[in-house]
Order: sequence, then structure tokens, then C-alpha cells
Amino acid sequence: MEFDFQVSLGQIERSSYMAYDQEKLLVGYFDKDDHGHLGIFQLDSEGYPTGKNLDSEAYQPTTIIDTPDQIQGIAVHGHQILLSQSYGNEDSKILWFDFSGYNAL
Repeated sequence: MEFDFQVSLGQIERSSYMAYDQEKLLVGYFDKDDHGHLGIFQLDSEGYPTGKNLDSEAYQPTTIIDTPDQIQGIAVHGHQILLSQSYGNEDSKILWFDFSGYNAL
């Protein structure tokens, strides 16, 4: 597979999941020993990330949020955020949160 575009994302060490919403790329990672993190990256009108650090060549998130433990997926739907939580052979959970917008994060 050939890629059209590849970027480095700053402050998100390992990406486990991502979603797109309202010209934002939400990229998160799971840490089995601690809570994870969700980085929110702003995209321009063509869908490319903004906020490049010229020293590191990595794009920086506008916001980083600590997430509950064992999050492995995210979806944004209207005024709700859904997170999937699972690890190992335990039952999975869907965590539902009211979402009033990115300015509230």
C-alpha cells in the first residue's frame, strides 16, 4: 500500500485508536498499566494537520485529555462521545458521555 501523506504526532506516544469529527482528528492510546491519553489535532480545510513543531517535525495536539483505563476506541455522535473499554478476556464496556463541544474539554 502506498501512502499519500504521513505525519508524526507529538505527545501521543502510541496510537491505539482514532476518529475524525468537525475538522479534528482524535488520536488516543491505551496503556495497560495506567490511564491513556487522547490528543485532539486540528485539521485544515483540506484535512491536513496544523500546528507543526519545527524543531521536532511533529504535529502537536491542541488538547490532551486523560482517558479512563483500557480505552481502545472512540466515536463522536452529536452531543455524545462513546469510548470502548476492554482488555484481555474480560467483558467489554461502552462508556457514554455527554459532550457539549471541544471548547468544554
